[in-house]
Amino acid sequence: MAVDSGLVTGAISVPGETDRFSFALSSDAKLYFDALAGTASLNWSLDGPAGRLVSARPFPSSDGLGIGSNPVITAGAGDYILTVDADADATGDYQFSLKDLSNATLLTPGNVVSSTLEPGNETDLYQFSTNAGDQFSFDSIS
Repeated sequence: MAVDSGLVTGAISVPGETDRFSFALSSDAKLYFDALAGTASLNWSLDGPAGRLVSARPFPSSDGLGIGSNPVITAGAGDYILTVDADADATGDYQFSLKDLSNATLLTPGNVVSSTLEPGNETDLYQFSTNAGDQFSFDSIS
């Protein structure tokens, strides 16, 4: 698996199964775990050079309103293991995407951005440059 490699699809098919995905970061990064499918009984963890960065976070509590805190993961350069497992004897399908914020789409303030979320619960990332003291507002057109 590589960061920003797209959709990862899998399943915990047998009670007690654990799926592991490894990747390496050549430099420090800010990561975003975009949970696209998975029940509350499915969890994910992230381990790397600094130890455990995320511990058994349920898929529905990984992004969006369910997270309750900043979803951005600050990760240093090195090798990582992302683990997916389930509570007790639970099984189920999952889908996720692991994104590097430095690869977010660059936009120019004042220009209209048109995009479709597919699936509807995916996260699109954008970035723009600003100066200290600048103020911005965002409008939804449709």
